[in-house]
Amino acid sequence: MSYEERKGSSGFLYILAVVGALLIMKYTVNKVSQHTAPEPLGAERNAERIKAREEVEAAAQAVINSYGWVDKDRQIAHVPVDRGIELMLAEWQSPKAGRAKLISLSAKATAELPQAPAEPNPFE
Repeated sequence: MSYEERKGSSGFLYILAVVGALLIMKYTVNKVSQHTAPEPLGAERNAERIKAREEVEAAAQAVINSYGWVDKDRQIAHVPVDRGIELMLAEWQSPKAGRAKLISLSAKATAELPQAPAEPNPFE
């Protein structure tokens, strides 16, 4: 067998080995993906997810459309969106006054709360 004949057959074997390795890899990937694929959503699971989303949206709407406290200690409240827009438009008729109020509210919201005394007051 001459060198040229061996060279041609080794090229064929190389191509055959690469194709075989790729086929084995494809088979392995398919098996792993079948094994790790999540189960399809059934009607019950879909209804459960829709119900959970509706509950979250209802809770968000309740907060958006109501009055309440964000931080009662600092006296920060939330108001309905429409009312908040009206208040902001009224405050910002004068940009200087609106800016001053915004700065004071920001300082109020980020101020540290007073620390509780280490010992209770004897007069309480």
